[in-house]
Amino acid sequence: MSFEGEIFRRHDQGYAGALESAVRNERKPDRRPDMIVYPRDDEDVAEAVRLARREGMKVSARGGGHSFNATHVREGMLIDFRRMRETSIDVAARAATVTPSVTSREFAEELATHGLTFPSGHCSTVGLGGFLLQGGFGWNGRTHGPACASVTAIDVVTADGELVRSDNETNSELIWAARGSGAGFFGIVTRFHLRVFPIARAIHDSTYGYPLELREEVLSWLIEIAPEMPPELEVIAHVMAPRANGSTEPGIPPLAVRGVAHVDTAAEAEALLGVLDTCPVLDRATLRETCVPTDISGLYDKGDPLVSEERYAVDCMWTDASAERLLPELDATLTSVPTPQTHIDILFWREQEVSDGVFSMQAPIFISLYTQWQDRSDDALGIDWAADQMRRLEPLSRGIQLADDNLSERAWPFLAEERLARLEQLRGKYDPDGVFPSYLLEPGVRIEGGKLVR
Repeated sequence: MSFEGEIFRRHDQGYAGALESAVRNERKPDRRPDMIVYPRDDEDVAEAVRLARREGMKVSARGGGHSFNATHVREGMLIDFRRMRETSIDVAARAATVTPSVTSREFAEELATHGLTFPSGHCSTVGLGGFLLQGGFGWNGRTHGPACASVTAIDVVTADGELVRSDNETNSELIWAARGSGAGFFGIVTRFHLRVFPIARAIHDSTYGYPLELREEVLSWLIEIAPEMPPELEVIAHVMAPRANGSTEPGIPPLAVRGVAHVDTAAEAEALLGVLDTCPVLDRATLRETCVPTDISGLYDKGDPLVSEERYAVDCMWTDASAERLLPELDATLTSVPTPQTHIDILFWREQEVSDGVFSMQAPIFISLYTQWQDRSDDALGIDWAADQMRRLEPLSRGIQLADDNLSERAWPFLAEERLARLEQLRGKYDPDGVFPSYLLEPGVRIEGGKLVR
């Protein structure tokens, strides 16, 4: 069977553009694939893997290219799904199928036209392929759980170039591994089959702004009330970098608390969001936009300005530390952001077990550092700050989330040991020749017995 898509080898016209566009981060890696392929359908993907095997190449895949460390860009073959952008929705069955390059916004907006929803990524342009593989923390995820828990089946090309279906009954070890392994998955998923949900009929959004000097009061209060927040309410705190004059981006407060309610009536939304009015320093808020009706498109429109296309270094942690332990240590991070574009997210999560997947790392609080800058000359500053801050906070960290991993600079646990050990056993079974590269780890670090070993 012949390959019907497009192939770019290193010296072909068009290769440089294909490589440039394969990474959203303006800080591009030094790694260069020998070949970049654009498949048109599932059979093209299978043929591409067979071609790679014939030529002795490893194979990686790109959905949306959002990986901050560009884990998908390796030596060998890069399968880029940008020309396979397909969605199908079965409204009656509350089921959908997507290819890896379909974006969070595209999927969410199409579902909304049918009165349905899915915990798609908070960033509108993230491709669902990588998002689903690494676990998936998206809109209304406190209700519906990590997105990988709603993956009911996958179509996947195995290391021998065979296209197979995997679900909980057939080839079940493959879907178990696909639910949360991220870049460590030993196959190329061509389609995800998903369970979708009725959409909340009343989505309302509240935002409060505070001076940064009130961070201890505001964050202590949020950590205290978070365990009692109902699943339909998601709350996140954003800390923006103060400029030299103490200001931040126009209209964005240095400390913002945002709540989104996903319910059925405006009265329910008002009741849920009312908890944000219990902040002990509410009278000093510089911004109060309360219970504003919105929809999924509005949520994306509001959040996207925080994730502009610049040079990035990102690192993160899950923690269950108390406010008394966490905030004194976190304070040095909140007050040392290195560039005006940098922001810090503190997400209050609801832990939910994924029993039929490798996914196994979560905690009540997720903290992510998004260092952003524009000039190449600032690379060392941006890269070092994110890793150094999280390295300092490791005693309080339960682990990391693969969506915002920095494993190539700072290897830290990302799966429970017993599940990582099983994942590595399955890798040996399904990909004994190492066709698919695994995690891009910090030099000198390897996986052994479910642990990261130096």
